[in-house]
Amino acid sequence: MTNLDPARRKAAELISKNRLTSPPVDAERIARLEKVSVLYAGLNDEVKDKVSAYAEPNRVIYVNRDQPPEHKNYAIAHELGHLLLHPSYVESSKYQLLLRNTFVGAGKSNEEKEAEAFAAELLVPRKLLDRFRSKDPESLASLFVAPIEVIRAQLGPPLS
Repeated sequence: MTNLDPARRKAAELISKNRLTSPPVDAERIARLEKVSVLYAGLNDEVKDKVSAYAEPNRVIYVNRDQPPEHKNYAIAHELGHLLLHPSYVESSKYQLLLRNTFVGAGKSNEEKEAEAFAAELLVPRKLLDRFRSKDPESLASLFVAPIEVIRAQLGPPLS
């Protein structure tokens, strides 16, 4: 079982460092403050409906521009997690492109689980989420500019 606490702590450090006290969290802004470039790319028809984003070891995140804002925000946060938590993974042959509509789930590598936990905690910090628990998940997704799957994961018990 993967210990996701270090990934969550790293996200919490960025929240604190950047004095983020209300939603939404702009993952692109955080990435730029961490000296990571974010570029939006039009992907060819063969992959544009499959690929959400990918990172390169030179601290550049490429994001599929043909996806909703909440998916772009998540994709940037996820790839930023890879670059900050395990940059050697991004350079390895094990590194995987972030596929569209894959936000949380089993059967993934530890690095992918850690990047998911980092992205979820960065975009939807549990401490911040607690202030808005009376809202329904759809409203929270809109408020936090995060995929509903991430909201539901953050509302539930912590994944280990």
